[in-house]
Amino acid sequence: MARLEEFATISRSALLANGSAILGAFALAASAPLPASAAPKDAASRKSGITVIAKLTAKPGQEAALHDLFLGLVAPARAEPTNISYDLVVSVDDPATFVSVECWQSADALAAHLKTPPVLDAIGKLGPIVAGPPSILSFKMVSDPV
Repeated sequence: MARLEEFATISRSALLANGSAILGAFALAASAPLPASAAPKDAASRKSGITVIAKLTAKPGQEAALHDLFLGLVAPARAEPTNISYDLVVSVDDPATFVSVECWQSADALAAHLKTPPVLDAIGKLGPIVAGPPSILSFKMVSDPV
């Protein structure tokens, strides 16, 4: 199976202790122009939206801290009106590796999400607990969503 990083199309700068590289990587992921959708959280909005997959790996001994920090972003993100879905998973093979799978109505919606207090707060706390820069991939749906 191919590694997630092999699908990256945007090179990422080194992670800075204050988390600005993480914010920059998310901003790059959100920069692709995609059509905005005012549709509710349905198949049509998923089809026209943007899906982001963000992978972060905790430093040894920091797995619980990354788990708690990342998990704390789920409920606020799901409450945003332009969020279609937001899920967090942990690797079965490496419990230090977490991936968020997010679907937003548009690139602008994602950009606005990245400026919310929960995200900015989390970014400020990531530097000491992550092992390296995040892997962030952006996608546009090509199949019909279920």
